[in-house]
Formats: sequence, structure tokens, C-alpha cells
Amino acid sequence: MDRKRISIYEIAKEAGVSPATVSRVINQTAKVSEEKRQRVLKVIDQYGFKPNALAKGLSNSRSRVLGILSAWVDSPFYGRVISECERATNERDYTLMMFSFSSDPEQERRHLEKMYEQCVDAVIILGGSMDGIVIDEKSLSIINYVAETIPTVVMGRSQGIPCYEVRIDEAGAMETAMEYLISLGHREIAFLGGLENIYSSLEKRLAYQRVLRKYGLEFREEWMQYGDYNFEDGFRVMKKVLRGKRPTAVIGINDIFTAGMMQAIREEGLRVPEDISVVGFDNTYISRIVSPPAASVACDYKELARKLVGTAVDAAEGRKVPASQLVQAILHARCSCRRLD
Repeated sequence: MDRKRISIYEIAKEAGVSPATVSRVINQTAKVSEEKRQRVLKVIDQYGFKPNALAKGLSNSRSRVLGILSAWVDSPFYGRVISECERATNERDYTLMMFSFSSDPEQERRHLEKMYEQCVDAVIILGGSMDGIVIDEKSLSIINYVAETIPTVVMGRSQGIPCYEVRIDEAGAMETAMEYLISLGHREIAFLGGLENIYSSLEKRLAYQRVLRKYGLEFREEWMQYGDYNFEDGFRVMKKVLRGKRPTAVIGINDIFTAGMMQAIREEGLRVPEDISVVGFDNTYISRIVSPPAASVACDYKELARKLVGTAVDAAEGRKVPASQLVQAILHARCSCRRLD
């Protein structure tokens, strides 16, 4: 191992202990058995490890830097959240250090380690492992260690980790979309997109089925299809649905997916909203540039960012903050939906 790059995770692995144990030995904050302490100290001495000031618990002055880790930074949704978080960070006189990854858990873990080593005052996590229904143990362990050491805010569920939650009301967002379409007279409504292992999508699927039951509407398996969060899958899944019984309205998992759905509808010689009404989620610029502009349900991005950043800053500065906060979503009605006669 390179002395310059060694971290507490590698020390923990070589010493056969947890990262938290390494931290306790460095900080002398809790009792550790002498045998484990000697194993950790031996590895530290062997590689000349010099823990950063934060890890040693010696940092009395803050860096005024927040670390933000985001999945799919090129997504309009995450891009909008990050943009608003940057504004909110500037308002609090902090600097934002951003790291992004796609779907690579190893890259996600490396970025978390790097933020820790850079002595950020707090960490904000958008998506990634924390949005999974099941999290692999290695990712959970590293996120848990970071959260024990640095105030950590997740946009989603805490998953049992000692961090702060700022959640979008995904179920409420779906209920809003469904109630809107039902108020327009729709009774045959499909919901398309979202991966099976993503919790935020699961929340929407469960809410979709609850609203169907509430109004006594038929649930058809072919009208609730999985799909990735991109244009291509929106196009593919909508084509598949149009080969069977056609719903009068379709809800897409996000605006990009919904744009793909609308393209598939056009290619089948059908029109939005005359033949099929369409609603998406996230209210990104995509919903406004498609033709016709698409109705979309989304939270207030400024409110979301202020809660994420405000929680991170307040926790870093020692103020008491709520363990969990919920951000509501509202409907942005546009001409992609029509009232049935």
C-alpha cells in the first residue's frame, strides 16, 4: 500500500477490525481491547499513516466546505438539485465540493473516502446505494463510518445509518398525479418505468396501486412496467404497452422517460393528449420542451436544496436539526392531459 494513499479503511482491512475501531484507536474516544489496539497501531506504524485533523478529532475550526455525492450528475433531475444546492451553499457562506458517479459502487465508495480525507464539514448524498431497496454490506459499512464521523445528510432513507433524512414525498407525488387524471375522467391509467431495486420507484408503484384500489379501478400488470430512467426505455416500454389494450392515460417515471413515451405514441399515429394523456415526474426543462409540453409532478427544488444544505450546515455547526424531513410535491399542469367527455 502506498503511504500517501492509505486510508482508515485499508488499515481496518489489514488489521482485521472495523473502520470504527480504527477511528476509536486514533481518537482514543472509546475503549478498545489491547489486542485490537496493538494490531491497528502496528499497521499505522508500518505504513507511516498520518490521520487528517478531522479523523484525529483535532479540528476545532471548520473548513466551510460541504461534500456532495451525486448519482448520474448528467440527469436533469440531479443536475437541478445540485444547482440549487450550490446556490443554497453560497447563501450560507460555504463552498460545495462535488463528486459524481454513475452506477459503480466502488467509485461511490472511493468518493466518500476522498470527502472524508478532504475534511469536509458535512456530506450530502444524492441517490446511489442509499436509494436501493437492498444495500451491499461494503457500501453500508463505509457510509456508516462516514456518518459516525461527519454529519451526513441523505436525500432518501437513512437505512439505519446515523444520518439525517431529507425525503421527497414519492407516494404523495404519485397520488397527486393519479388524483389529477381521475379528476379528468380517466379510469384506465398506466404507470411505466422505474427499476425494481430502487426504493423511490417502489414507493410510487405502491401508491399507484393504492389509488387504483381506492377508486375501484382495474389493475393490469401490463400497465405497470419496469424500465430504466432514460428516453430509450420510455420509448421501448410505451411501444410494448401500445401492442395491447390501450390505456387512456399514462404516467412516466420521470420527464426523460416520459419524452420517450410521447415519441412512441407519435410513431404509432396517436396524439397527446387527444388519444392518450401523459404525466411525468420531476418538472425539469424536458417537460417544457417536448411537444406538447408535459404535465409533471415535482417538489420545489429550492425548498429541497435549502433543507439538504441547511441540515448539513446546522449539524456541522452543532445546532439541533430534525432527523427526518419530508418535501411535498405539486402538480405542474400542462396541455399533455385532456378531460374525457
